[in-house]
Amino acid sequence: MSDVAPLRLGPVAPGLPSGAHATYRGRSGSNLAVLTAEALPALSDGTTYQAWAREEGQWVLLGTVAPDSDGTAHLIAENSALVRAPDAVEITIESAGGSQTPSDAVVLRWLPT
Repeated sequence: MSDVAPLRLGPVAPGLPSGAHATYRGRSGSNLAVLTAEALPALSDGTTYQAWAREEGQWVLLGTVAPDSDGTAHLIAENSALVRAPDAVEITIESAGGSQTPSDAVVLRWLPT
């Protein structure tokens, strides 16, 4: 759709493979968002990737990002907080049990310019 503006998340953590990135797509007024990631490296046991969107200063958990063997992952999130455009989007590394707030272990991030 033409009113969907993709937001590109770039690498923040050192040592990521060339081409590691993600794209967040959402539409104003819709409670759905789609996140796709590419070239994410496999994580050690006991850790997982989680995706977050910051809406009016509050972090909203989009879900767990589980890359396949090529480092590609897809996530569809539904949350009433997603009806507005985010002011930040990031993917973090969390313990395998997950987290209710993002850690400082940010891998990919988008911030408005």
